[in-house]
Amino acid sequence: MTGALTLAPARAQAPLASPPYHTIFFSDGAPAIAFHRAGEAYLLRFPDLADFEVSADGLSATCRPAPHVRDATPEHLYVNQVLPLMRSRRGEAIYHGAAVATPAGALACLGAAGRGKSTLAAAFARAGHAFLADDAVWARPAGGHIEVVPGAPALRLWEDSRAALVPRIAPAAPLHFTSKHRLAAAPRLPHADRPAPLRAIYLLGEGASASVTIARTSAREALLALLAHAFVIDIADRDLVARHFATTARIANAVPCFQLDYPRRYETLEPLIATLEEHASAEGVQR
Repeated sequence: MTGALTLAPARAQAPLASPPYHTIFFSDGAPAIAFHRAGEAYLLRFPDLADFEVSADGLSATCRPAPHVRDATPEHLYVNQVLPLMRSRRGEAIYHGAAVATPAGALACLGAAGRGKSTLAAAFARAGHAFLADDAVWARPAGGHIEVVPGAPALRLWEDSRAALVPRIAPAAPLHFTSKHRLAAAPRLPHADRPAPLRAIYLLGEGASASVTIARTSAREALLALLAHAFVIDIADRDLVARHFATTARIANAVPCFQLDYPRRYETLEPLIATLEEHASAEGVQR
């Protein structure tokens, strides 16, 4: 993903004149991102972390971090949250999830926070299948298929996942707002630098299953799931929402989608990778 970011001097977050037109919340009910209008442009507020002023066309942004925020935090917020929203303003379809490149094609994993998307991407990478994206999966029509565009060459993992999967890779600079480790791509954690055709989408369950379960969804179910996980900067822009809906519907009709659940234990990941490789390669995955 590309975009122009200007880093302005730090300043305290002052109250804004009008309420947000949209808010995304953490699971505990605290606001994660508040969306405000600034004339024809946008102001994205990450409480106690940073304000991002995004141009009306989604081509540039200015970040004003809050005082005492760690240096790595603005860049991380920009790459993983703001830039996907900027891309959405320009009509691109980007979804919360992770994606990996396999011989059968790209596999995308979508799910709520804590469902293991990044851990699964790291497990694939450790098995030799480069990860394409973490946090934001950019899918786009390309000729007669859908492809995934490579995202930032880094993964975020909790310490237990890092220790279990890639113990020899040292974390990058810590982030202000999370205890997750940010790991840059490395030979033991390869990143794909070219787009790959999207072979299948897996919707991650809660981890309640005693074994690996994979169940095909309908195109309608896939559409609703993709919409639920989409980055969209302006939900009030009817033209933008209509274009995003049309692209998402095209993806849902073109790419097989499955509900996936499995026991959340590290020892199950290696056989799970083999199962998903076989599943994605099977003729039955095709529409």
